[in-house]
Amino acid sequence: MWQQTVVVWGWEIAFGQLVVVVSFAALLLGYLLAMAINRRQRESTGRDTFEDKERMTSNMAFISGINYILSGKTDQAIEELTRAVSVDTDTVETYVALANLFRARGDIDRAIRIRQTIILRKKLDAQVRRQARFDLGLDYRKGGFYDRAVQTFEELVRDEPKRVEPYLQLIEIFEETRDWSKAFEMEQKVARLTGSRAGNVQAHLQVEMGKEVFEKGNLNQARSHFKKALSLDPACVDAYLHLGDLLLGEGKLKKAVSTWRKVAAVAPDMAFLTFGRLARVSPEAKDLKAAVQFLAETAVQDRNPMAHLTLARLLERQGDHDGAIEHLETALERDPSLYEARRELGTLLLSLDRREAALNAYRDFLEHLTAPEVVFQCGHCGYESRELAWRCPHCSRWDTMTLQRHRPLLFDPREAPAVPTVPADPPSEDAADEEPPSGEI
Repeated sequence: MWQQTVVVWGWEIAFGQLVVVVSFAALLLGYLLAMAINRRQRESTGRDTFEDKERMTSNMAFISGINYILSGKTDQAIEELTRAVSVDTDTVETYVALANLFRARGDIDRAIRIRQTIILRKKLDAQVRRQARFDLGLDYRKGGFYDRAVQTFEELVRDEPKRVEPYLQLIEIFEETRDWSKAFEMEQKVARLTGSRAGNVQAHLQVEMGKEVFEKGNLNQARSHFKKALSLDPACVDAYLHLGDLLLGEGKLKKAVSTWRKVAAVAPDMAFLTFGRLARVSPEAKDLKAAVQFLAETAVQDRNPMAHLTLARLLERQGDHDGAIEHLETALERDPSLYEARRELGTLLLSLDRREAALNAYRDFLEHLTAPEVVFQCGHCGYESRELAWRCPHCSRWDTMTLQRHRPLLFDPREAPAVPTVPADPPSEDAADEEPPSGEI
């Protein structure tokens, strides 16, 4: 999978790992400074104690472990850091690094036990303790213990109401568990804290709330959510689409078409999302003329082959076969790879017993048999899918999926890693509750 990389100290490191590298670099610098001070003290006294030698062994093991981390050798890093803490059990930084490595490897049970050991230390700096609690929340989240992760981050929010990171973790958990109302509440709090409003994200959360009540038949409440979404983000395509669906379900085709028109206005590349909805409209529907007019205008103004295809389907269902053929041929002129138009043109010609024309259409089809995939790609992480998602299934960013028409799919989206990554054998809830033994890794 594609992802951005940067070069740090001669290593090529993925963008998502940069924060981890910087953290370990800071720890490494701190250790080097401590070693230098300790060496100066030993030189002034002129003697090496047993404790000095033990500390030096621990320090060297720590530095070796950091080097393995930067080289991407997790198992060797764990071995060296374990050796470091076996010599010097008072070094919190080494335990932190070790717990992070266990979490990254999927050994959540050990990561949790180490983190709990750190938190229970009596003489621990308050900021270090808060960070350990935050990391424990991350451990719970990766292990699939969402209730405990939420409880941990909510406690941090109460203790540090101006710290943004716990809110962001809660938002992601609520989105993953489809608790849209709580995610929206957290988004509002983050907006107040940072002074910047992610209107598009809040709009999507309102739409998701609207979809849920819409499926339950509560149209008025759904309408309220969709309109709230549009007040937060007037360019929210998903809100226009579902508000139009609601209006169509109420038999208000003209208002539905008027709503869908706004999709073409705010996001012309997404106008095709309205075409499938229009194609399912009954030929006997009241105000069908409004749908035909919208499609005709879109087809001409945007030279959109999908609009011609949808218009052809409507005309065919109305019995206007010649008009349907004309629009299918126009669609193929503008996009020869539109195999759906070729299929429908051939089927229609055969049904009308126009065999010569059908044979010509088939010959033309053979010339364009290798049609490219129609895919969507995330502009943030590069994830690709054959289906549009407003929230990237891989990196969880909103509004980053864009249409990529004329190139093959790089990998099957069904093979993409799940988000969040959960270990194959997550620890039991009871294991996470166990009293952590002092100093045990």
